[in-house]
Amino acid sequence: MEKEYYILNLNHTNSKNPCKLDNIIYKGRNTKYPFETEDDELEDIYDSIEVLAEKTPFGAYKDVITKEIIISSNSGKTPELSFNRATPASRHDIIRITKIYREMSDEDLARYTAAIERIKKNSKILYEREMQMEREELSEERAARDFLLHYFV
Repeated sequence: MEKEYYILNLNHTNSKNPCKLDNIIYKGRNTKYPFETEDDELEDIYDSIEVLAEKTPFGAYKDVITKEIIISSNSGKTPELSFNRATPASRHDIIRITKIYREMSDEDLARYTAAIERIKKNSKILYEREMQMEREELSEERAARDFLLHYFV
């Protein structure tokens, strides 16, 4: 059975393009200004890359590089690594992305893995914050209901 591949839009990426991870592939160094200046400095240039995942026989999605399971969540309210859209990768997409993946250096792979870990950490933090706010709101509601019950009956 042939594997199905998808380009995923991850939740909580903070990326300009939601289906890509920013600043992963090192492209070289470039001067800040097109003309020479006294305080001209070199800056590193990085390219973005898509997140390609394979669909497992159980219906889950697994990142092809990190092998992390990525779950579907439209709201992103989950402590796990999640996505809000999975676009089937065309033959052309698979070939193009695979060529990029093959040419990635160890540093590029490390940046990719770190970006995935950062997104996982952000998802967990945002989820815990959301759950804490919900618990606080429920507590305030209980207190308000008790007040109404005891003083305005």
